[in-house]
Amino acid sequence: MNPSRNRLSIAHAGLAATVLASVWAQASEEAGLAAGFANDDGLARHSDVLFYEDFEGDQPKLVTTPWSKSTHREIVRDPDLVFQGNACLSSQNLKGKHVPLNTFMEIAEADVSYLRFHSCFEKGYEVGGGVKGPGLQATKDPALAAGGGAGIKPTGTDKFGARVCFHSSGAPYLYYYHMDMGKWGSNGEQNQGAPISMTPGRWYAIEMMLKANTPGASDGELKLWIDGVLKAQHTGIRWRTDAELKINYVNHSAYFGGDWTSPKDQKRYEDSMVVARSYIGPLLPVAAKPAAALAQAKPSSSPTAAPKPQAPAPVDYAPQRNMLIERLLQVKAGWPILSFLPVMGRRERVQVAGATTAGVRVLVQKNEMPLKWQEIGNADLARLGLAACPQDWIALQCAEQLARSESNETLAEQIKLRLAELGRE
Repeated sequence: MNPSRNRLSIAHAGLAATVLASVWAQASEEAGLAAGFANDDGLARHSDVLFYEDFEGDQPKLVTTPWSKSTHREIVRDPDLVFQGNACLSSQNLKGKHVPLNTFMEIAEADVSYLRFHSCFEKGYEVGGGVKGPGLQATKDPALAAGGGAGIKPTGTDKFGARVCFHSSGAPYLYYYHMDMGKWGSNGEQNQGAPISMTPGRWYAIEMMLKANTPGASDGELKLWIDGVLKAQHTGIRWRTDAELKINYVNHSAYFGGDWTSPKDQKRYEDSMVVARSYIGPLLPVAAKPAAALAQAKPSSSPTAAPKPQAPAPVDYAPQRNMLIERLLQVKAGWPILSFLPVMGRRERVQVAGATTAGVRVLVQKNEMPLKWQEIGNADLARLGLAACPQDWIALQCAEQLARSESNETLAEQIKLRLAELGRE
């Protein structure tokens, strides 16, 4: 594994899609299994894990036929494309076609399963009418796991399942087959907070949970997380009448379904897929390694010369900055706000009109001017996060670490107090 290269790969695609382990350490369910395994190293051996695929090998476990026959998919090893490790899965969509179709694998049976994967549409990707993604299924017939039975309502004894799909806007949602659906499956839309749409060229951590119902009751459930944040929760679902019908397949889909086809030739990428009995959470990278040290000086000819003590390696706060910027970009209301920022060579308390991918827009003497992110120090960025995201505990935890990075303990304690008010101290 090469964490420094992975970080460059993520930056090449856009803002970081993951959070350092320290950001999640104080969470409850959000911490997940992955919080204990930096870069997912060793996660596959956890007793709750039912399936693990990092696409490092030439023959992924996710297919039941030789990989060479699974057309329109390939393993790529381009460091500018890979999210984690040395390889990821590339799926080729063709203009006017549905491909690629399902691949699948049987897994240990469970009544509750979580599927996590990391996904990226290439820059310029067009979802068109809608495209499908990975999912979980329960069936006693492998033909149904392969994608058969489309448009046929489950009986309660034959099948049920759900998968992540994407609207034309790029917004993920859950598409599921259950006993009370209509002609086609139901859509489980994002219903927790502001919806998130995937920006092409950026990696996202996506996770779904499928919980089977108790036969005779409507207590089944679906959940969807994006970058570790719960975005959809749907309850009261009737999946089955037979307790022996359990979740037993994971599938990978990248095709345009129904009457929709790909509007052009284009690619999407997946990496680090895991199925487990409990919440997994985003892959957490190890801290970036500092740049290589200068070559060691030649020993002094003097026998009394002693080596100079080495300065401690600098800590990389880029992941916290990137995640806080990502959260600021999601703030749609509440602008303008007052915050101290460096403007024209001096720090002033100014009005901030909003955030863009390049920086913030500040009002100076009634005139609006841009201020780039790289011009804003860690503590000033933390102060802006506290002002703009007072209800967002992820943003606040990043802000607290950034404040402490510049030894601004007063600001850090203010943010810590706000986290305590949110129950996230």
